Amino acid sequence: MGIDLFDSTIIINIEAKDATSFRASLNSAIKWISLSVEIAELAINRNNK
Repeated sequence: MGIDLFDSTIIINIEAKDATSFRASLNSAIKWISLSVEIAELAINRNNK
């Protein structure tokens, strides 16, 4: 699995042997992206105080 950022677009590349593996990888990628956004927002809010 690979995650890249081009301008404001996130590209997720997943290679999986079956649908179950694909779904698990996609869910993991979405959780990592969500966590990254949350951390960035916390850092921005902390710096603005």
